[in-house]
Amino acid sequence: MFALPVRVGLVLTAVAATVVVSAVTAVAAPADPAVGSTYACSGDVAGAAEDPVVLVHGTWTNSAEDFGAVLEPWLTQTGRPFCTVELPRRATVDVQISTRFVVDAVLRTASTRGGPVDLVGHSQGGTLAAWAVKSDPEVAAVVDDVVGLAPVGAPQDTDAVCAALGGCAAPIWQFSEGSDFMAALTPTPFPAGTSATTISTAFDELVRPAPAAGAMAGASNLVIQDVCPLKYVSHVLLPSDATAIAMLADALDNDGPAVESRVGTQSCLQLTPPGTDPLGPLRTAPTAIAGLVDAQIQTQVLPAEPAFTGP
Repeated sequence: MFALPVRVGLVLTAVAATVVVSAVTAVAAPADPAVGSTYACSGDVAGAAEDPVVLVHGTWTNSAEDFGAVLEPWLTQTGRPFCTVELPRRATVDVQISTRFVVDAVLRTASTRGGPVDLVGHSQGGTLAAWAVKSDPEVAAVVDDVVGLAPVGAPQDTDAVCAALGGCAAPIWQFSEGSDFMAALTPTPFPAGTSATTISTAFDELVRPAPAAGAMAGASNLVIQDVCPLKYVSHVLLPSDATAIAMLADALDNDGPAVESRVGTQSCLQLTPPGTDPLGPLRTAPTAIAGLVDAQIQTQVLPAEPAFTGP
C-alpha cells in the first residue's frame, strides 16, 4: 500500500535534486573538507564511565539536524559523551570517501578514550557504520556496539529512476540494486566480538521494503512495531523516537546486541524519551528544510555508480 507514494517520493526527490543542481552549475562547488577536520566531541571522552558514542548522520543532513533535537541531549542526560563527524557535502559524495571520515572519527575517539567506543548511525550513516566495522580491522578492534537506525541494509530499487533522470548522487547509485558497493556490503559478515543491532520502522518511507530492507545479516534486527504495533514512526524521525532510543539504550547498556524482550512498552505512548523535548524535531524542522535545500545545491549528480575499490 505504500509502494506508490514511496516511488513518487523517490522520483520527486531525485527530480528536485537534478533540477536544483542543474540550475546552479555556474556556482562553484564548495571544497570538500579534509578527513578529520569535521570531527567534534561533547563531554569527557577520556574519563567517561560509559563508552563514548560516535554519531554518523544520514544523507542530505548533518549531525545537528539529525541528532541535535533529541538524541544528543539524551546522550548527555544519560552520561554518555559523544563525538560527531560531518560527512562531505551532507553525505552526498562517494560512500567510500565518507567511510574514511567515519573510520577517522572512531579511531580518534578510541585513542582519546584509551578503550572501546560505540558507533551509531542513522540512514546512510548506519550503513557506513556497518561498512566501517566490516571493512576495517582497526575499527572492528575498538568498536563494542554498532547500531544502525533505519540503515540501508538491502539494495534499493532506484537505479531505473537515476538512469531515467540522467544521474543521481553517488550514494543513491551505490545503494541501488546491482551496485558493487551493496554486493560487497551485504555478504561481508560483522567481525567476531562486535555487537551489531539495527532498529527499523515498518513505516519507513525511504528504505524499502520496510522494515525488511533495514535488517542486516548477523545483527539483532529490531522493529519498533514489534514492540509498539500501532506506533507510527517515520524514517526521518526515528533517531528522535522514544522506542527507538529505548532499543538503542538496551544495546549500549548490555553485553551483546539489543534484545527485543528487554525493551518495555512504556515508550509506546512517548514521542521522545523522558527528559527530552517532544517538540524538539518540530523546532528544528525549519533549519532541516533549509539544510535540505543546501544539500541539493551541494550534490554532484553522477551518470553511474562510482568505481568501487573494495576495503
